[in-house]
Amino acid sequence: MQQSLPSLFSRIFAPAAGAVPPPAGPSLFQFPGTTGQGTALVLLLERDRAGLDRFLDASARPFRRFRRMVFVTTDSDLRPFHDRGLTAELFPSFEDIAASPVRGPWLSYLARRRKILLAKWQPRWQLAYGIDWPAYLERARSLLEDRPQAAELP
Repeated sequence: MQQSLPSLFSRIFAPAAGAVPPPAGPSLFQFPGTTGQGTALVLLLERDRAGLDRFLDASARPFRRFRRMVFVTTDSDLRPFHDRGLTAELFPSFEDIAASPVRGPWLSYLARRRKILLAKWQPRWQLAYGIDWPAYLERARSLLEDRPQAAELP
């Protein structure tokens, strides 16, 4: 019996500790002005590591519709992606951001890093399993609110 992607993935992943609860299924966004199968960014921000292998195994077939998938993760262990020959991009985890003693240039860094990611891969689609970009940035901002200000990047 085949299950839909949303129901399958919501069962596989539980939110990481302190993370925003995932929606009922993935949020899907098509970038304006894009055509064809194209590249899909698959956001796995603050996802539970235990479910990652099951997710990657279960997603292999449904994701064949995309020319390329680029997985965006906050888990510094990229072996599950490497072992499967998958492309992964790393963003800082909430734990890493919270450990920073100063507010620093985190928000401008994250915005610039995302801009570079979009320019590099030129995705047509974005699928977010759990936390999407706005929620990720808002949570990062809230973690930094009580920190002393350091210089922002130009």
